[in-house]
Amino acid sequence: MPILTSVKKLKPGMVLDQNVVNGVTVLLKYGITLTPEHIDSLLGKIPNKKVRIVDSALDEIVTFQDDSRDQDISQIIRSEAAKLFTRTSRMVRPGMPLYSKDCAPVLKGVYQLIDTMGSCPVKAALIDEGADLAEHTANVFYLCVAIGYSLRNYMRNERHRLSYANYIKNAMDLKPLATAAMFHDIGLVPIWPQINKPEKLTREEIRLIRQHPKTSADMLPDTIHPLTRQAVLMHHENHDSSGYPQRMEKNKINVLAKVIRVADAFSAAITSRSYRPAKTPIEALYEMAYGKCRQYYDTKILRILSTIIQPIPIGAKLKLKSGLYAVVTKHTYKEPFNPEIVIAFDKEGNPLPTARITGPFPLQTLKRTGVESFDGKDISYINGISKFMIPKTSDIEINHKYREILDLVYP
Repeated sequence: MPILTSVKKLKPGMVLDQNVVNGVTVLLKYGITLTPEHIDSLLGKIPNKKVRIVDSALDEIVTFQDDSRDQDISQIIRSEAAKLFTRTSRMVRPGMPLYSKDCAPVLKGVYQLIDTMGSCPVKAALIDEGADLAEHTANVFYLCVAIGYSLRNYMRNERHRLSYANYIKNAMDLKPLATAAMFHDIGLVPIWPQINKPEKLTREEIRLIRQHPKTSADMLPDTIHPLTRQAVLMHHENHDSSGYPQRMEKNKINVLAKVIRVADAFSAAITSRSYRPAKTPIEALYEMAYGKCRQYYDTKILRILSTIIQPIPIGAKLKLKSGLYAVVTKHTYKEPFNPEIVIAFDKEGNPLPTARITGPFPLQTLKRTGVESFDGKDISYINGISKFMIPKTSDIEINHKYREILDLVYP
């Protein structure tokens, strides 16, 4: 049985149930029995993270969903995507476009990663926070391609249903989307040392950031696909016309840009900032769908994101309002806030006797008690959300106080 455990609560002798990662870097591989040296190293690098350890107490009673394959694919794709972005960033010169011959190896790598994800479809897109621009880009790339495959499968099914047989094979070419995701922030590279700082952004720095979609689009080679250039230019435009750099109306925004907008915001949300810790995937997905900024995003794209994101991970130990603790055993893909759980721990967090263990059953069937918190953070706001229904947007004027770069990405 996998149980998510804080790095600060690890003890020698515990066995890792999955790789321990920091961004796109694997720190320790699954199956390792932790030593004091391992724990000291993790405390120095990722003290506030949680890792999944083996706990065999429920193995004979409950079957846990195995998402190790999705973890491995995510790590491979994001690691390679980060390398491709780093390679591209080394070719950047202020005010100069990228050349086709220099970008050719990067594009070849992008297409290979598309094929890899196509041959190894993921059920849950699992990402870590993007600590730098390369890791953030890798997250966005991975989420965009995963969303793209979901969109393509939907379009293929619809066209097959409507007997549009001639169009089924080329329902959607993912190359323009994936390429746009790889290059969408390339215009930030020349100014990154200037804007990546804990201090408050200046007006000039905000202006430069708000211009980076155009800067990135202008840097692309002449041979780049027109849809790619358009998507890069529009990837910060919002559905309520409050985006930048052109404040476009939603019906004029390229659909590929809408995909990048959602993926970009989610990755930014789960990344820590100088003045606050990273949001959890639960917080990020809930705020994007139900918060005051939900009018920024295309609801169809957001729903697709909700089907591939696993906001409450396998092995998560949830405190219920009854005081008992439940463990997540399975992810429900169309209902991200309604995973399958088993109530297995008492109010002190100790294992219940076998006769008192209940489940598995969907979290949202606990209508009277419900969930209270996860890892000490209140998540009671997800009670009652079984189906992922995005409410209608209201006309809310939002005044931002930009403190650093990610404030211009999320929300």
